[in-house]
Amino acid sequence: MTYLLLSMEEAYFAGYNDREFDTYGTETTPINQIFGGYIRTEVTCLECGTVSTTFQQCQDFSLDIKHVSTLDDALEDYFSPERLDEGGDYSCRRCNKKVVATKKFSLEKDPQVLCIQLKRYVVLLLDIIHFCIIHSLKDRLEGIKE
Repeated sequence: MTYLLLSMEEAYFAGYNDREFDTYGTETTPINQIFGGYIRTEVTCLECGTVSTTFQQCQDFSLDIKHVSTLDDALEDYFSPERLDEGGDYSCRRCNKKVVATKKFSLEKDPQVLCIQLKRYVVLLLDIIHFCIIHSLKDRLEGIKE
């Protein structure tokens, strides 16, 4: 769905020749008016309590469903606070150092049409290599038998 929306936006902008658009121009297309929303991200320093808030335009949610049984559970998991431990995950501007913090997403502006991607697979590089080798050997062995 993401590629379809990107293609629709490209087709929309193709009518404007080589005109440059700023962020506001690209976020106010008819496609974004239907499928676009805004996510608020709040990161809270657990040492000083400073909250850093950012907003990001989004057209879909990518939900992990490996450990949940319902869509409601997946959405709850997506919007629940996440702990950012020490070790380089977050640097507080006020403390001027790397700290433990929490990160929480919330929906600032909901889209008229919500697109949801369900992530359920974990693919490891070794599994891919193993799959390719097995099928390559199988094809070669079948060629020898003939």
